[in-house]
Parts: sequence; C-alpha cells; structure tokens
Amino acid sequence: MLQHKSRFKNYLIPSSSLVEEAQHINADLEALRLVTQNHRLKPAEQVLLFVLIYLHQRKGVAWQMSSGVRGPEDGVVVGALLETLSSRFECLAPIKRTTYLLNIAVESRIRRLPQAIFDVLWKWGQGQYDLVLWKDVPTPLQMLEVQSHGQRIVTLNLDCAIRGELVDGQRDAFEFSLHDLLHADLFFNDPQSHVQQRLFFTQLQEVIARENLLVHADDLFLKDLSYLMSDMNSHRAHLEAQFKATLIAFRLRQENRLPQAALSAEGLDWVHRVTI
Repeated sequence: MLQHKSRFKNYLIPSSSLVEEAQHINADLEALRLVTQNHRLKPAEQVLLFVLIYLHQRKGVAWQMSSGVRGPEDGVVVGALLETLSSRFECLAPIKRTTYLLNIAVESRIRRLPQAIFDVLWKWGQGQYDLVLWKDVPTPLQMLEVQSHGQRIVTLNLDCAIRGELVDGQRDAFEFSLHDLLHADLFFNDPQSHVQQRLFFTQLQEVIARENLLVHADDLFLKDLSYLMSDMNSHRAHLEAQFKATLIAFRLRQENRLPQAALSAEGLDWVHRVTI
C-alpha cells in the first residue's frame, strides 16, 4: 500500500463516523450520481466535485486558501452546474461562480493536501493524462492490464460513499480517490519514467502468463505480486528490484529455507529466468 495517508490525515475521519457523515452529504452525492449518469461532467470534473463535497463537509470553508481563474475557459461553469442541480452542492458557495471547476484544480492551494491531487485532475481534464474512471475497485490483474496500455484507473465509489462504508476495508471513498490520484501523479508526472513503467508492466504481464506465476503461488506471493501489479508506481529500477525480491522470497519458501538463506542452484536459475 502506498503510505500517503500522512499527507492528508487531517481530512480523514474514523470509519465509525462515516455513516453519520453520509447522512449529511447524501443529497449532494446523489446529485453528483445524477450528473455522472447524464454525462454532464468530464470524469475529472466528477472526481473534483466529489473531493470538494468532502472537503467542505469535513473542514467547512476553511479548506479554501485561494481562488481565481487560470487556464483556458473550457470547463463547466460552477454557476451553471448549481442551476442545473437545483441549487444543490452548497459546498461550492465560497467559490466565485464564474470560476471553472478545473481552474479550481490548478488555482487552489489546500491546507495539508498534496497539490499533486489537483494537478492530476487538471491534466486529466485537459487530456494530458490518460486516466480511466471506475465505479468499483479493479482487481490487480485489471490494473496491470490498464497500466500496460499506459493508463491508470481512478475509482469513484459513490455507492460506498452514500452508505458510509469503507471501499476496501481500509479506506473510505474519499481517501480511496485521493490515493488513486496520487498514484496517477507517480505514473504520469515524469514522461521518461512513465514510458519505463508502462514497459515494465507489459513485461510483467507477459512473464505472469508465460510462467503461470498465479497458478503455483502461495498466499504471500499473491499478496506481494498484487501489490506490485496494482499499488506500486516508481522508477523502473525500483519496480524490478521489488519483483526480484518477491521472486526470491517465494522461492525460498518453496525450498523451506529461511528468508536470509541462499537459494539452491535450481532456484537461482528460476529467478534469473523469470526476472524482468
């Protein structure tokens, strides 16, 4: 798991409070669902509006540090959106109604919240980042497939948000979306690293199929491999090192050897063959 929680812990609440919170924001969330069904907003704007709803609920107007207009005026006007939704989304009242949603993403500086979140939303909305909006949590294999094509998934789980439930047993819907946006930043922000990550995930996909890695794996290997496939974005050298370490640890368990022990000659040959 990418340990970004400390970067926005001031905006998180105990899971025991989610149901009560959902009762306060359900009308806005249902209105957002209606907009998504009608395709009235770009995917990036849907996620931004989702984030703003939670920011306002959890911090009131204190979350906003600056506002203004910057960038091409081709987004959705907040005022028109409010009118369309019969004046729902009162959380947007502090923002000038001539400000475009994606301009907010660039212009806002949110206390104790990584600016990368809003930079990703801006670039997604402008078509610079090839992100895919999902309603549910993808499986590790699904995320691997998407990343091998140079894309990454952002989950907006309105069902869990409305019910006040955790998405994956660990994160609420708000945190889950933030987590995905930060991963997107790690995947896209360096063009050279992005190319190398995409190549690594393509090769990993090929190796998993060729070696039938998921067929003979134990639970720990599946857990480590799932993390690598879906929840790790870094420089290629780091990804390769993580994969090799996962293979060595798995083979040592197969040979009933201690973690710090050396592999057999056969085990080393297998690791060298499989390693990307």
